[in-house]
Amino acid sequence: MKYSLLDHFSVIEPCISPSLMDKASIDSVKKLCALFPFDTADDFGFESRLGNREAFCDFMLQIKKGSKGALILAEQDPISHLDDLLLENPFWKKISHLFAAWNNPDHILSKMVVDFWLEFDWQETSYNIIPNIFFGLQNENHPDRLAQGQSIKQVLDEIYNILFEIPFPVNMATVVNSCIINLPEEARIRYIGFMVPRKTEAVRLEISHPDAETFFNYLQKIGWPGEEEVIREQTFIFSKKLDSIMYNLNIGKEILPYLGLELFSKELRKSVCGPLHMEVLDFLASQSLLLASKREGLIRFIGRKSVSFLYPVLYLSGINHFKFAYKKNKSLELKGYFGTMIRNRLDDSR
Repeated sequence: MKYSLLDHFSVIEPCISPSLMDKASIDSVKKLCALFPFDTADDFGFESRLGNREAFCDFMLQIKKGSKGALILAEQDPISHLDDLLLENPFWKKISHLFAAWNNPDHILSKMVVDFWLEFDWQETSYNIIPNIFFGLQNENHPDRLAQGQSIKQVLDEIYNILFEIPFPVNMATVVNSCIINLPEEARIRYIGFMVPRKTEAVRLEISHPDAETFFNYLQKIGWPGEEEVIREQTFIFSKKLDSIMYNLNIGKEILPYLGLELFSKELRKSVCGPLHMEVLDFLASQSLLLASKREGLIRFIGRKSVSFLYPVLYLSGINHFKFAYKKNKSLELKGYFGTMIRNRLDDSR
């Protein structure tokens, strides 16, 4: 029997509440998962707009360096292959070239990129098979920000050349470099993202480590054009309720008036629902950011299952993080990121 990613999704499907995903989106994500072999990803997840009654989620896959999934996506695995629908798609051929470069130990992508996330947007009635692409950078402190900026520019050039057949645009590179060289000493660039199907000429920088006060000073320094007073107070409230915040900036030919606050807690990520889950979810509901139906849906999703395929597989499901998103002249929005880790042995790592 030939297994696919759909077999993994089918295990956790009963735990997905209709408040998070309706039948149409469930059916569509099944079709999407069927395009990928069984061992493509060790982690997959969902993005839900928690204050919106519409029941659909974006879907995402994590591909780790040196994994079987990295070989599959590069078409370098001798046994497992992507579905023909992807193999025949011109942009997916470029994605395969991207993963082939990453798998080459002498390539700069192999030296600087630790993982990729592929995020598939829900578009009215189905998923776009062309994903947004996020890549994680080696998490090292760079005292020489100028050298760091040059290294990241090389990575951006390589990815742009593979995917779009042009170098990373100079005007965007200048703004990204300014954001890097002005980073606070303790800050890290954790991820950089391309919103490919949204046809947005911008990249997303995900920045970790600075405290809230330091980060707002940084925003002033780089000339962030948003309304600080709209989001500042909420940021400090979140910083007291959760363990850490990772900040998202969108960078185009200039810094765009967007700010995302990714809210993390180690306890929330556990696959057993505990008092902190209830405390945080109740707090978000009290802020009118989280619908009661979606609160219950998140609680229902948390848990663990063991299933035997060719080997025993453990599924650890939980809440990864929340994101509070600001866009100028738009309503503030909370998104929830929940997902499943797939492990081929019974362990208690979560």
